[in-house]
Amino acid sequence: MRERKFRVRYHQEAQGNIPEQIIKRVYPFKDLLEYGKPHNIEKIISIDDWTGLKDKNGSEIFEGDILQYQFEDEDNKAFEIVWHQFGWGFKYKHWEHPSYMNPFNIEYGAIIGNIHENPGLL
Repeated sequence: MRERKFRVRYHQEAQGNIPEQIIKRVYPFKDLLEYGKPHNIEKIISIDDWTGLKDKNGSEIFEGDILQYQFEDEDNKAFEIVWHQFGWGFKYKHWEHPSYMNPFNIEYGAIIGNIHENPGLL
């Protein structure tokens, strides 16, 4: 069974010499269950679930990530990673429904951003 963890993006107000900023951190699921919302977080922007998979560069793939992937004889395409009914899937802007990910082929794709920070990549 995969480890459960979440990427949390939140807004942090300015504090002393530290300016207002958007923070992105990964928290183990057990910590969120045990302690609840991390302290000093003003406003949560997004919480993205880890898929349990890594891209070709070894980066963990989270829900909402944008993955660049090349199918056999086609050009590179950018896909959003989404939860689709019973499993993780690719969502391509021209498809009506997401397609399930094949974890054995995912290692050929690379994360190029996420829908929260880089929506224009889709």
